[in-house]
Amino acid sequence: MLELGRVYGGSPPVTIPLIQEEIAALAGASRATVNRVLREAENRGVVRLSRGKTTLLDESGMARLARVRSSDARG
Repeated sequence: MLELGRVYGGSPPVTIPLIQEEIAALAGASRATVNRVLREAENRGVVRLSRGKTTLLDESGMARLARVRSSDARG
């Protein structure tokens, strides 16, 4: 999401006009995993989910969430 935010705009809020299937394909993940991660990010106020797009609201919050998820996957 951070990379897509940079591609589609730079400073938040950045609207990323991709559906979750497309994000999953770019990330090498399943759509279900992308949905779960984005819902968690939405609950934390990091992104806003809409039909066919995701708006990145908090770049540093997304970076923190990515670090937490990365450390969870390792340990």
